[in-house]
Amino acid sequence: MHLMKSHNKFLIITTFLLSTLFANIGLAADVTVEMLNRLDKQSNVFEPKIVRVNVGDTVLWKAKDKGHNVEFIKKGVPEGVGKFKSKFNKDVEYKFEVPGIYAYWCTPHKNMGMIGFVVVGDDKSNLEAIKNLRFSAKSKKIAPDLINEVVLGCANQAGEDNRNVARMSLLLAGIPFKVPGETVNRLCASGMSAVIHAHRAISARDGDLFISGGVENMTRGPWVISKASKAFGRDAQMHDTSFGWRFINPKMKDLYGTEGMGNTAENLAEKYNKFYDAKHRNTINQWLMAQMGTIGPVSYTHLTLPTKA
Repeated sequence: MHLMKSHNKFLIITTFLLSTLFANIGLAADVTVEMLNRLDKQSNVFEPKIVRVNVGDTVLWKAKDKGHNVEFIKKGVPEGVGKFKSKFNKDVEYKFEVPGIYAYWCTPHKNMGMIGFVVVGDDKSNLEAIKNLRFSAKSKKIAPDLINEVVLGCANQAGEDNRNVARMSLLLAGIPFKVPGETVNRLCASGMSAVIHAHRAISARDGDLFISGGVENMTRGPWVISKASKAFGRDAQMHDTSFGWRFINPKMKDLYGTEGMGNTAENLAEKYNKFYDAKHRNTINQWLMAQMGTIGPVSYTHLTLPTKA
């Protein structure tokens, strides 16, 4: 993947963690949302934009500035919830009796990005409806303003994915530069670790909305060359970064070994006398290929694991 030409693809391969926004965490009691004409460089805003409450809690929208109201967005509330629209320039309360996700806006400023969300309890049943809401004008840009951080997993980081690919991805995708990005490396589990990392941050109330996932293209992993150990030295090493170890610390190799996953599987097979001879190894390979659809179904009835004396 060429980072400079394919920046839109990064958002495709990430997981937009709307679901973790509604994680089961310590929820707030009754809360207050302010209706403001301006906050920092933003005009016409609800502050905060996202609140989380328990079923039975009440949200108070306080009219700090004039010209605003609260209106539930059609198809943006849980099933069975009726219409709700408050008067202008008035404080208003609403007691949330039905769990789910509530999207609302200020009626005269709905096209100017004055949109908010209330998450009630741990019910995610109307998540898809929320994701399918369509906004117009300036409100189309509301989602990037809600993002607290982008966390991506990347194991290689030796080519164009170097130097914090999460940060580069969000900038190239048009997410505001004020949103931070963090790249996580746990080798093959990097993407999953990034998702867990984001969920943990939400649970700790470090934020409400994260983009998280994984980005990798091993076929574009470059060759790398080390520097010589001394001036005019001729002991430089070259490695393919797409798989396996490189520039190995000798002590690590002596203490633990540095074989790749394939060699490790062979070592374990030999150590524990499983799938050891070529006949049984071939049978296992056939079974794996059948599972991947590389070849047609095969019969495994003859498979008996050998046990060496």
